[in-house]
Amino acid sequence: MPIILKANRCLFIVILCAFTIFPTNIASAFEDKLIAVVNDELITLRDYTNYLNQAYSQLKLEGRPIEEIKMIMSDLELNGLQKLVEDKLIISEGQKKGVEVKEAAIQKRLTEIKSSYASERDFLDAILSEGSTVTDLRQKIEEQLTIKFVVDMEVRSKIVINPQEVTDYYNGHFEEFQLPARVKVDSIFVSNSTDPKETQAKLDKVVNVLSKLMKNKDDFRELAEIYSEAPPLGFIEKGQLQPIIEETIFKLKEGDISSIIEVNNGFYIFKVDKKSPPELAELEMVKEEISNLIFRKKFSENIRGWLDELKNNAFIEIKE
Repeated sequence: MPIILKANRCLFIVILCAFTIFPTNIASAFEDKLIAVVNDELITLRDYTNYLNQAYSQLKLEGRPIEEIKMIMSDLELNGLQKLVEDKLIISEGQKKGVEVKEAAIQKRLTEIKSSYASERDFLDAILSEGSTVTDLRQKIEEQLTIKFVVDMEVRSKIVINPQEVTDYYNGHFEEFQLPARVKVDSIFVSNSTDPKETQAKLDKVVNVLSKLMKNKDDFRELAEIYSEAPPLGFIEKGQLQPIIEETIFKLKEGDISSIIEVNNGFYIFKVDKKSPPELAELEMVKEEISNLIFRKKFSENIRGWLDELKNNAFIEIKE
């Protein structure tokens, strides 16, 4: 099998030049230039250009973040031709296996994309602005679902993770599952006001609550239910709250009550119910996370091996 070209930045430059330098008839002929052969399928420069344009258009139609689009297109700039060849091989494999994408699946995905637009008209305008059509989008969705179904059948469904693998990974990577120091806090929050007099009245109320707590701090939860305008914070870690709050909370001992802490939108009183030092998370807490990590690793390895096998069994020629 001929070696697949790994970098395609030059193709981007060639495509750009074809449309900016050459006359229309020459540029059109240039688009029909053969750049690859996959089994009995020819791939022209026009096919490659359409592949990139469709990828970009769909990412925009799906409302992906700009940075994510840039990252994906940057990868396609380097590996686009190889990705196109792989897609062709997977779709061909799907045809051999009799994989068919049901209309309901295509319509469901189309509806999901439409849902990010205010109206049908906005959706259609977005498609037209990308120089595309609903038919183009449906075809792209069908190809993507075909690829997904084939990969699910040939790769994902064959990955097995046994409990011992999870246990072994846990025992060999304790450093990844260290829980930071945590504090469980109860809280009383009273909001302030734009009216200085009203704010002072609310502060007086908080001072009164604190005075009651100084007499009997066991009344904290009862008073919180009466006066607090927000639920208790529960367990917190460093870095989750404003520094002024964290500095106070983490210095307190279990059972201690803080002084009044003023923040932008009001006043807080805290009670530390429990302090948990840094500790190793139990296997039961992280086994799903570990299982997912092992799955991703196996999938990455297996799909690369499977694609290599498809390529070894195919005729692939990349034209210079």
